[in-house]
Formats: sequence, C-alpha cells, structure tokens
Amino acid sequence: MKLNWAYKWEVLLLLWLAFFINQADRQVFNVVLPLIRQDLGLSDIQIGWIATGFNLVFAVLVPVAGYVGDIYSRKWIIILSIFFWSIATMFTGLSNSLFMLILTRSFATGGGEAFFAPANYNLLANYHEKARAFAMSIHQTSYYIGIILSGYLAGYVAENWGWRAAFYVFGAVGVIHGVVMIFRLKDKGGANKIEPKKVKFSEAMKVLFKTPSALMLTISFSGLIFVLVGYLTWTPTYL
Repeated sequence: MKLNWAYKWEVLLLLWLAFFINQADRQVFNVVLPLIRQDLGLSDIQIGWIATGFNLVFAVLVPVAGYVGDIYSRKWIIILSIFFWSIATMFTGLSNSLFMLILTRSFATGGGEAFFAPANYNLLANYHEKARAFAMSIHQTSYYIGIILSGYLAGYVAENWGWRAAFYVFGAVGVIHGVVMIFRLKDKGGANKIEPKKVKFSEAMKVLFKTPSALMLTISFSGLIFVLVGYLTWTPTYL
C-alpha cells in the first residue's frame, strides 16, 4: 500500500517533467525567433504563418486525441507523443526554409503535442482520484516554470552556440525523458480501473456540441490562447 501511495506521486513527477518539456519545446521557438528570422530572412507575415499553423493543427487534432485517449493505452500515447514532438524539435534545428519550419513546428511538433494533453490529464486523474484538484494544481506549475526556464536556457544556448543548438538540446532532453517513462510509467490498473466504452467519434462530438458548459469553456479558452500566443510569440521581437 505504501509503494502504491509513493508511486502515484512518482507518476505526478513523471508527468510534471513531461509537461515541463512540452512547454519548453513549445516556447524555445518564440525565444530564438529573432535569430531565426535574421538567419533565414523571414518576414513578420511568414513568422505569423508558422505560429498559426501550429495552433491550427493542434486545434484540429485535439478532439481526435481525446477520443483516442479514452480507448487506447494512455501510457503509450503519452510516450509516443513525447518522442514525436521531441524529435520534431530536434529536426527544427535543421530547418533552412519557411516550408521546413512549418512542417517541423506546425505538423510534427503541433501534432505530437496535441495527443499528449488528453492522455496526460486522464492518467493523472486516475492515479489521484481523491486529490485531483491538488495534483492538477501541482502539475500546472510545470507550465509556468517551463516557460520561465526555457526562456532563460534557450536564450543562453542560442547566444553561445546558435539558435539551432537550442532545438537540439531541448529535443534531446525530451527523448531521454521518453525513454525513462517507458520503464517507469504504468497505465492505471487494479480495482479502480475503468474500462473505456467503445463509442463512435461522431457520437462523442455530438455530446460535446450539446453541452453548453463545454462550448462556453471552449470559446473562453480560445480567447485566452488568442492573446497568449500573440503575446508569447512577438514579445521577444519587441524586446
């Protein structure tokens, strides 16, 4: 019993670090953006397309990711997502054109991160059934710490070894953590395990659009992200 109690907090730590890396990999692009624009000769409009493409791909795939996370192993969805976006982050360092940046950031990184969040929160909630709010609040700190530390570290690496090195370093850290999670992370089992119900994707979407609170939260969060992405993307340039 003591081992089980300790392990659920280990799961929180593993997922905390994964979300930290998730946010760090996402924000490193914004931090080194002025260097990328100068090196590749990109315009503000072209830079805007990269950020827009990332969020567009993310928005389209998140509902699919949520559906998949209710049916298949959350452990392997999380691990594969980490590998996918981390490798994409490393390949971003090899980009030499607008097309490659859109491909690596929007489709690869955005697609990988989209599948992480639903499975991540699902698994975390299953392990902390009696203290979900507390566990979620601790987990959420990785978002802000990830932004803060990635800003400093990415800037330091980029200034000393170039903007490409920042993507190599952050991507490699994600791959290493993914390997660790293969051996340490487990899907929630035992008596409290809930067998997922096989429902059609169309039926799941109907439930979403028929739930007023879900729609209002979606609209509200869209407004938040609209401001947040604009602020985080362009602030380094203005500074």
